[in-house]
Amino acid sequence: MKQIVAALVLFAAFAGSARAQSIALVTDLVGKAEGLGMLSEIQAETQVRLQGQLTALYYGSGREFIFQGPALIRFRAKEPEVIEGASPQRRTLTATGVTLRSGDISPAAFVMRRPSPIAPPKGTPVSERVAYAVWLEQSGQKQEAARYWKALSAERPDSERLRALAGAK
Repeated sequence: MKQIVAALVLFAAFAGSARAQSIALVTDLVGKAEGLGMLSEIQAETQVRLQGQLTALYYGSGREFIFQGPALIRFRAKEPEVIEGASPQRRTLTATGVTLRSGDISPAAFVMRRPSPIAPPKGTPVSERVAYAVWLEQSGQKQEAARYWKALSAERPDSERLRALAGAK
């Protein structure tokens, strides 16, 4: 019995450390990124070949990195390293009242810093609207999130993940 309990504790510790390695979330993708899709979580030290444009939002800092391919990128724990290609454009998430972290919702969660986050205004980049829609899902506002997923799916019709979240087949 002690061995079973010890094995379960070890398994839980390992599973927790595997999740802790998620450092960023793909919040926009146009084209192809080897092994990644829209709303993919990115693990530390992942190396990706990009043909197109990819936006990754780092959980810890709230910074977005916008890459233009062709490029070869290694996602380090604090920020990405471009091995081949142009340096990324950097920007800070402007959504008010939320910060992003790895979590159980598809596939991220927001932690509120204020009582009510402000919705992104019209013209806000896809990546920021994706982040806000994830927060809506996490906070139980499924109908409002569905409205965002539907609009985002229309903008990125190649994303199976967005189509699924929008309820399209």
